[in-house]
Amino acid sequence: MSMTVSELIEFLEQQDPDATVFIMAQEDDAPFECDVAGLTVREDFIEGDGDEDGDDKEPAGRKRKRGTAASDVFIVQGDSLRRGTREAWRLVG
Repeated sequence: MSMTVSELIEFLEQQDPDATVFIMAQEDDAPFECDVAGLTVREDFIEGDGDEDGDDKEPAGRKRKRGTAASDVFIVQGDSLRRGTREAWRLVG
């Protein structure tokens, strides 16, 4: 299952704007609550597409793979803060 930016915005607009955002992640098959290190888009870490203005992105030395878009958004996982609950996956599944 994937989510679009508009779906994420729609959900967030219904939440307390001062609420803290966490990521529920799995490490070694155990759920953990993690903070958010930051946000980025795929174009920030892929090589350029040979455009004419010469500002190709090459810091990570990676090319975009089939089925991806430069505009893909990433919420980057930060530190693991505490044990989470598998209930989170049941609620969204």
